Amino acid sequence: MKGNIIREFTGHSYLIKDAKFSPCGNYILTASWDKSAILYHIDGSMIHKFTGHTLFVNAVAFNPVYNQIATGSDDTTAKLWDIDSLQLL
Repeated sequence: MKGNIIREFTGHSYLIKDAKFSPCGNYILTASWDKSAILYHIDGSMIHKFTGHTLFVNAVAFNPVYNQIATGSDDTTAKLWDIDSLQLL
C-alpha cells in the first residue's frame, strides 16, 4: 500500500514531537522542539503559533469540553490556552 501526501503543515523551525487531531477533525495541533505549538486548520493554514515555553514542547492535547488546548514542555511547565482568544489562561 502506498500513501500520498495530501497536505503539508509548515511553520516550525525544528523537530515536531507530537501532533493531534481535534475532536471535531477540523484542526491539527503540533508540538515542537522550537519551543512552540501550532494550531492549523485541516486545509493547511496556520491559525496560531503558541509561544511562551522556554524549552522544547513535547506534548499537546485538546480539551473538547472547554475549547482549550494544553502544551507540555521540558521547561517543567504545562500551559493551558483558550482556543477562542488564543491566549494563555
